Amino acid sequence: MRRIIVVCVIIIALIVVLDLYLQRYVNNTFDMMSSMLNDISYNLDNNEDSMKKIENLDETWKNNYTRMACFLEHDELEKINTQITVIKAGIEVEDLEFVHEEVERAIYIVQHIKQKESLKLDNIF
Repeated sequence: MRRIIVVCVIIIALIVVLDLYLQRYVNNTFDMMSSMLNDISYNLDNNEDSMKKIENLDETWKNNYTRMACFLEHDELEKINTQITVIKAGIEVEDLEFVHEEVERAIYIVQHIKQKESLKLDNIF
């Protein structure tokens, strides 16, 4: 009986440690993405600079998407994919107002996912 309790405690501790690691990874990734989106929003006047930054954001997102798809909802991740594509298209046609709105929407989605996946008592119950 004692062995079973020890094994259960070890398994629960492992789950908590892994969840904290994943939480940190998600927070760091989404903080970085929010920062990159804010940079894009501030530099919309310079089309080439904005295009380089959105390409960099897209590449960063593709690298992180494959990891996060293992433990986050795919619908939420697809929303970010869609926003990046829309922002990229808006920058290509130089519609600054539209791009600014879409960047703000992307920041909102990123922050929403970050908050939704955070380890809080509200999210557990």
